[in-house]
Amino acid sequence: MTDPLGIQSSLPPLYAGWLSEALPGAIPAETKATCENCAMCQQNANTGSQAMFFNPNTKCCTYLPELANFLVGRILAEPDASTVPGRDRLEEWIDRGIAVTPFGAVKPPLYDLLYTQATDFFGKSEAMLCPYYIKEGGLCGIWQHRNSICATWYCKHNRGAVGFTFWRTLQKMLGMAERYLAVWCILQLDLGATALKKLFPVENPNQAGAMRTPLNAKQLDGIKDEDNYRVLWGNWLGREKDYYRVCGQLVSGLSWEQVLDIGGIELRMMDRLTLEAYQNLVSEEIPPRLQSGTFQIIRSGSNRHLVETYSIYDPLSMPRQLMEVLDYFDGRPTEEAVQAIYDEKDLNLTAGLIRKLTDFQVLRPTDS
Repeated sequence: MTDPLGIQSSLPPLYAGWLSEALPGAIPAETKATCENCAMCQQNANTGSQAMFFNPNTKCCTYLPELANFLVGRILAEPDASTVPGRDRLEEWIDRGIAVTPFGAVKPPLYDLLYTQATDFFGKSEAMLCPYYIKEGGLCGIWQHRNSICATWYCKHNRGAVGFTFWRTLQKMLGMAERYLAVWCILQLDLGATALKKLFPVENPNQAGAMRTPLNAKQLDGIKDEDNYRVLWGNWLGREKDYYRVCGQLVSGLSWEQVLDIGGIELRMMDRLTLEAYQNLVSEEIPPRLQSGTFQIIRSGSNRHLVETYSIYDPLSMPRQLMEVLDYFDGRPTEEAVQAIYDEKDLNLTAGLIRKLTDFQVLRPTDS
């Protein structure tokens, strides 16, 4: 799978190839979200334009991704030496038989419990640090094959809420594809009838196809449940790594159209919504009528305000003079509002500035 359009080279290669088929052009880079020199860490940020900071020892990697079976297989088969730490950790889990099923590698039960119950830990708690994180250099050990959440999450967006919406829509599409493809791989490989009944219990439809299994005492203690494990893996018991590698090979050969066929109507709907979000992302159109949006002033200075709009991670620093003219945008034609501000306040608002204020929801389109 290639990426002929050069779509966002930071995406995992498999997903970049699919998106070169799904989208009509390249995805603009998110230049404000600098992973190498974390924009959310205090030593790299402009403290006057930042509301909160991440722990430099964790950055945003206080999240453990669930990896679909084909992603596990691609990680195991990756020859790049930089992935060795991540691959070693994954192989350790597979060898222990903890939090690995034919669906893929899931969160260990204790981590999952902490993640769902803890508060105010994201980007801060070293106890929640992703085990695939390479502390020396602050790199990701599975970067080339990370899942849809890690591949699409950005702390900051060049286009503000417009970019946020695009990446969240893309994540939902890729996440849905991951789930369908994981099940497709299971169907391609002969686990055996008993394993399939365990993985897709008829008596509990809500659990069917779930990547996790119900929490029990052995899982809490980090002990493999031998009986349950044996049933889950069926005919592939003892060959789990081979199973994952085959999954990786099967999915790596699929085109995006084939992935859509596997995912069916739901995935095709997300494909359409992603295309619409992409078109909004690359459009520079300014709404014909605007009005002041909803935002929160989180810090005030003599000449500037720091405001939170669509995300606490991406506040906007605004001159006081600009804040004072927002009420001119009251639903009248945008051109009239801009002209009135120029005539009465001697302030020239460029099209680029108005677009940015709209992107960050300081201004929003008038419904009628």
